[in-house]
Amino acid sequence: MPETAPVELDSVPTSQLQAGDIVLEHGMRVRLGGEPTVRKTPDLTVYCWRGTVENVEEVLAAGVIREADLSENVWVEGAGWERKLTGRWWIQGNDRVGWSVLRELPAATEFQATLSYSGGFRVHRAGCPGANDLRHSQHGHPLDVSGTTPEDIAADLYSDFIPGEMTRDEALDHVTFLPCTGFPR
Repeated sequence: MPETAPVELDSVPTSQLQAGDIVLEHGMRVRLGGEPTVRKTPDLTVYCWRGTVENVEEVLAAGVIREADLSENVWVEGAGWERKLTGRWWIQGNDRVGWSVLRELPAATEFQATLSYSGGFRVHRAGCPGANDLRHSQHGHPLDVSGTTPEDIAADLYSDFIPGEMTRDEALDHVTFLPCTGFPR
């Protein structure tokens, strides 16, 4: 996932995980693939997802997970079975387990901004829960913002509303991205 791709962090029960979700587990970003294996007992339903760790090098460098735990035996023609780093990981649980999940926001995500009392902008995703408290800003109502990266959004806000020259980095210093945008703050 690109560093500036807007994502949303949710807490999700195991039954609501979806293929393509990125589950945060032990410092890993595990992208779920395919469909889960489902086992039903009289009391619970257990889901088991196979995923791929997207940040293998980072996890191994941090010593969080052993390389052996992210490796599998694979058949190599002419050489036999070999242990290879595959980055595979399993996510398993029932609905008593909740997972921290990053879900990429659609490319057509719309953002809005409000002018804060300090003179900077606070940016949120249109329809973001909790953004209603922003109506108490100086401006009074949200402004629609174009751009899909933090830098583009900041440059757009400052080119339209603040006279004078300001670099993209300077503009970023005056913009706060709320958690629902999925951008770093």
